[in-house]
Amino acid sequence: MADLSEKAPSVATNALGAPAARTAFDIAVWLLDRARADDMHLPLQKLHRLLFIAQAAYAGRADDRGGLLMPAVFVADELGPIEPNLERLMVDGRPEELPAEALSRGAADFMEDIWRRFAHMPAERLNGLVGKNAAYAAALAAGRGTIIAQSSMAGSFAPAPAKIAEDVRMLRSQNGAPVAVRAWRPGPALSAAKTGQDR
Repeated sequence: MADLSEKAPSVATNALGAPAARTAFDIAVWLLDRARADDMHLPLQKLHRLLFIAQAAYAGRADDRGGLLMPAVFVADELGPIEPNLERLMVDGRPEELPAEALSRGAADFMEDIWRRFAHMPAERLNGLVGKNAAYAAALAAGRGTIIAQSSMAGSFAPAPAKIAEDVRMLRSQNGAPVAVRAWRPGPALSAAKTGQDR
């Protein structure tokens, strides 16, 4: 009988590399805590949309093509993609003790950008954005519960470089609704009018 102890074990390589967060719980808790800090209610449906958008946007970053934000599998549902493990865990709301680790600086900065770009949108608008996503549409066409291919998600919702630099702040309207605000900049017509008045 051959002695197999001298052979080095074969190591399967992971083409996607290590994810930025160790679990999907880490990203979900970050979003829930961020919503709490902004005094914003984050319903489960909206949480799932933000998770999907974040995963897809992260996979399409120019510096990390195909990388994973979190080890999560999204499946197609009629209203949009869901992460079934989180859905089952949080069906009755956030558990008292949801295990999570703090995100790395890079992952937290990335999630802040996702938050600034998408958190102010109502769930219905996020459903509309996600509904147009080709990876989600293909999975839904194959049937409810079909896994959405990670490779097909890559690049969806990736920001243009100019949008990353925009300073967007979340404030409250007079009736308490969250609104995204940016610094006002006069358009070309106002700038031209102002130049004419200065003469």
